Amino acid sequence: MIDTEIVSGDIARLKGSNTSGEVMHVTGEELMLNINGFTVRVPLSEVEKIQSKPKKQSLSAGGVELNDKPVQLSLDLRGKYSYEVKELLERFLYDSVVNGLTEVSIIHGKGSGKLREEVRRQLKETNIVKSYRAGNWNEGDAGVTIVEL
Repeated sequence: MIDTEIVSGDIARLKGSNTSGEVMHVTGEELMLNINGFTVRVPLSEVEKIQSKPKKQSLSAGGVELNDKPVQLSLDLRGKYSYEVKELLERFLYDSVVNGLTEVSIIHGKGSGKLREEVRRQLKETNIVKSYRAGNWNEGDAGVTIVEL
């Protein structure tokens, strides 16, 4: 029997289309669906589960969990609100340090600058960040913050 309950981490498709994405949160009769980096709020009645949350395959190495997912060199926060940034940024920076990265990019876009300000405020408060700077013209200019870990 196929489990039809939708939970965070599942892959769901908008009914009547080929558009699918990862379920971020389920609350009541709605869910937040990440479709190609854009988060949209959708009623549960308008989606169908197409894949369950992948089982975590991990190796234990001296008490540290090593996941088999690919290492990301950048975090794209475009389209996010300032209040959504903290958890995403903390998780990304932690994963980057665990995977031995020394430099990563935070993509926040140019826009009004509020998201950039929030990202940099969070970076100041994080003790694993050595330094950060605006991206050069070939790195995304003012729409990107380069972080040294």
